[in-house]
Amino acid sequence: MILEPGANEIEAALEPLHVKGCKITRGAGITLPPPSLRTALLLVAAKRASSRILQPIAAERLQRAWARQLDRRRAAAVAAASMAARRSEAATAIQAAWQQHAERAEEERQALARQALDELAKQTRAQIRIASTARGMAQRLDFRRRMAETVRPLVRLQATLRGWAARRQIKAALRAVRLIQSTWRRVRCQVLRRRLARAANALRQGGRLEKYRKRKGGKHERHQRYAWVSEDLQQLMWSPVSDRFDEDALKLRTIPMASITAVSEGVKTPLLKKMERRAAEPHRVLSFSRKPLQLHKPLALDVDCAFSIICRERVIDFYAESVSSRNAWLRDLKTALAYAHTYDHKAAMAAVEKLAAEPEKSSESDSEGEEWDA
Repeated sequence: MILEPGANEIEAALEPLHVKGCKITRGAGITLPPPSLRTALLLVAAKRASSRILQPIAAERLQRAWARQLDRRRAAAVAAASMAARRSEAATAIQAAWQQHAERAEEERQALARQALDELAKQTRAQIRIASTARGMAQRLDFRRRMAETVRPLVRLQATLRGWAARRQIKAALRAVRLIQSTWRRVRCQVLRRRLARAANALRQGGRLEKYRKRKGGKHERHQRYAWVSEDLQQLMWSPVSDRFDEDALKLRTIPMASITAVSEGVKTPLLKKMERRAAEPHRVLSFSRKPLQLHKPLALDVDCAFSIICRERVIDFYAESVSSRNAWLRDLKTALAYAHTYDHKAAMAAVEKLAAEPEKSSESDSEGEEWDA
């Protein structure tokens, strides 16, 4: 309910809010003026502003219209003031009645206006909410429809692509594995063929070894022998150094390579252990029955130079000149025993001949330096 203000109240209402000396707005910045009615309507129509922007504009227009109405009434009151002396009582009564009627009419008009504005605001808000809800629902339905149309082919395409990539990777891995395996087999065969050829060549050439012999009541010390392997790598032979490579020598001894079951390094057999204990005794002196006046000390035994060849029928104990010689004999014997039956004899002979044609220095260095884990 807006009552009819007086002149002072109208002037105060029309004065700007930022009054110099006001305790509330003192120091406040100057704000932008409110937009015009036309601009406000355009903003509301474009949905760039709420319809509440029209409320202060409507209120201001109502106030200005009411101020103009009051100005007109004040002018009529001034004109009628000259007649107030004669009709003061009648004018006062009429003015009071009119004022009451105007107040009631203004109250009713303002109430109707407020009700209309509230109803309009409610309708506008309801329309905006309904429109936004409808748009959101339509967009969600459209999104669901598109997703239903797209997801299934996309999932199938992704699954196909992942399966194709996995199959391609597996095929590439299998090709790489086959290539590595074939390369490794080829290199392994080549390395093994070279090792076998060099081992066969070294065993055919043979070397000096000291051999222990087991006799009851006789000499057990080692004696010089020359050991080698036959050309077909089937017989291990040894004889005195003077009769080397003589297959008709009287003291030539042989054993089949097929009868060898193991090759051991160090002191492992009973005879070598007995010789080791005898060599370890500090005051042990040996005498021989043929020459009783000649005394000998036991020969020293280095564990790293001794090795044994174990056959099905017997055990042969050898003693090499050095550790490197012992290791070479062990390596070549193990190579020949393990791999000689896996290669063609003719191919091995060709490899041996080719190896023999190479310089001796390079052959020895390759045979000693090459290590391969079979």
